[in-house]
Amino acid sequence: GTPAYYYSELPADTLRIESDLLQKAREKKSIYFKEDHKEVVAYYYGGNNNRVVVCAGVDEEGRNNLNGLRNVLLLCFTGGVLISFIGGYVFSGQLLRPIKRIANEVKDISAYSLDRRILTTDNEDEWNALANTLNELLDRLKESFELQRRFIANASHELSSPLTLISSQIEISLQRHRTEEEYRVVMNSVMQDVRHMSNLVQTLLRFAS
Repeated sequence: GTPAYYYSELPADTLRIESDLLQKAREKKSIYFKEDHKEVVAYYYGGNNNRVVVCAGVDEEGRNNLNGLRNVLLLCFTGGVLISFIGGYVFSGQLLRPIKRIANEVKDISAYSLDRRILTTDNEDEWNALANTLNELLDRLKESFELQRRFIANASHELSSPLTLISSQIEISLQRHRTEEEYRVVMNSVMQDVRHMSNLVQTLLRFAS
């Protein structure tokens, strides 16, 4: 339990050696631990002297290597994050570029320019499939608008004919004084035209529903 020999390269350097440390070394033959920034090993030799050798030191080279490795890992991590961010930004820009192009082309298409179509490529990818689907949708919309235009044109023609007849008969009947019987004939003719128009309107309503 008393020191037999002591040496240190630094005169002011000290190492606390307590009785419980010596007891542990005698029980386990050797122990290893750290104290402050030093690494310490205690080894029990045994024999008649019952002595324990305690040695401590600082692994400056190993610490420098660890610091260098830490700096390299931090640099690699930072560089990896930057490369991932830049690569993701560039990749996402290239990935979303077809969507922007399709969106800009769709914005320019209206009910009066349904003949326009979205440009497609020979690539068999999702964006080309989306463009083809939108073009097919535009084809169906154009066909629907054409049917609507033809329907409106035909309905207008069918309604204008009885209106023209009614207007003509009323104008003729008002040009001069007529007898009651003559007015009655005109009214009957107008009534027939009105009924014809009513039938046309009912037919249009059935088609619209």
